[in-house]
Amino acid sequence: MDQHEDRETMEAFRSFVAKTFCYPLAPGENATDGEKLEYEKECNDMLQKRSSATERQLLDYKLKRGIWAREVIWENAKVMSAAAFWFLYGARSKELQLTGMRACGQVSGAGAAERGHKDMNLIETKSRNRMHWDNVEA
Repeated sequence: MDQHEDRETMEAFRSFVAKTFCYPLAPGENATDGEKLEYEKECNDMLQKRSSATERQLLDYKLKRGIWAREVIWENAKVMSAAAFWFLYGARSKELQLTGMRACGQVSGAGAAERGHKDMNLIETKSRNRMHWDNVEA
């Protein structure tokens, strides 16, 4: 599938980049001018990283320019894991590399959630249903 031509896939990619490079927490009402300036600087840096990952670096990747022009990279991509691919070849596209590595690290099943439910079922049973949350967490 030509994923770069699929509108839904590209919107999901942009959304993932926005989550990867999220803005810092805004300073409180009593923040000093220095803290406010630092916040503005961090927001600008994050915006730069977002645009770098979604525009320049992705375009180079798609058009196979720069390091991506090497045919050996695309041959190796067919036989190596996605995480290894981004680890080895993404160094010149730092933001795109971080996005790729983070996407490869996502859990792709419901196993972790199911284990959480199993643990909770052992704690909260019919015989212990009057237990409050603060007691359950202890």
